[in-house]
Parts: sequence; structure tokens; C-alpha cells
Amino acid sequence: METEIRILLVDDDAADLQQTLEALRRRCLGRAVHTARGGQEALDYLFGRGHFEARRRFPLPDVILLDLNMPGTDGFAVLRQVRLAEGLRRIPVAALCTSRCEGERAMGCEFHVNGYVVKPVIFESLASLSQRIENWTLRLDLPPRSYTDIPKSPVTFNSAYAA
Repeated sequence: METEIRILLVDDDAADLQQTLEALRRRCLGRAVHTARGGQEALDYLFGRGHFEARRRFPLPDVILLDLNMPGTDGFAVLRQVRLAEGLRRIPVAALCTSRCEGERAMGCEFHVNGYVVKPVIFESLASLSQRIENWTLRLDLPPRSYTDIPKSPVTFNSAYAA
């Protein structure tokens, strides 16, 4: 039986969110996708806060697809907290970027991403990403996470990512 890959898709734009969900479904990666409509909601999901406290209902993802440009808590702020949290830092993160340059910047930033996809996300652009997701999750031989392991939130910060 094939392992189901759990994905957390984070995007504040409803149209981009729907387009990415459709591309994931067409690539057979859409069965276990949870969505967050912004950076703060993504952090609440990942740290099991508020509405997302029930870890069995909202399990930690195997992969995070993260829009970098969002109002409020942006993708770089989310990425920083993910990389600082003991229970989250090993989760692969693919950045959803509006340009190739932005993706390359994300790859090289202090809290690097594992890959990037230029938006709008289309079925064809997910072909190589889906192979990378499979490699990141199924071939890393990571120990299974407990549903009750909720990572401790790192120290919060208010400044945006500075280049």
C-alpha cells in the first residue's frame, strides 16, 4: 500500500490556493492536504494552537508548500519558526513564489527551503516537485511522528525577513 503524503498548503490568495489544490489532485497528491490561509494560521496549525489542537484531526505534515509573499505573517516568518522548532525543522518546505528569482532567494536564505515552485502552480510544474516530495518523505527513512508530539513554539519575532 502506498504511503499517503500529508501536505500543508499555505497561501493567502484564494485563487492560487484552488489552482494549487487542483494541480495536487491531478498529480494524485491531493488526498491528504490541509490548507492555511495565511502565515499565522499556518503557525497555529503547526504548533497545534486554537482550532488546531486536535493533533489526530490536524496531523503534522510531511511537506509544507508555503507562499512567501503574504500580508501579516509572511512565508519567511513561518519558515524561520519552522526551522527553529525542534519538532518541525526536519519537515521539507517548498516555497510557492511569484518568480524564479524569488525562489532562488528563498533557496539561499538563512532558513533555506528544500525547493520552490513558481506560481501560478500548474499541473506540469508539479511533476518534478512531486518526485522531490516523494524523495523527501518516503526515502529519508524518518521515524514516524507521534500524534501527540506538538512542538514548542520558538521565540516569536515581529520583524519581516530582511534580504
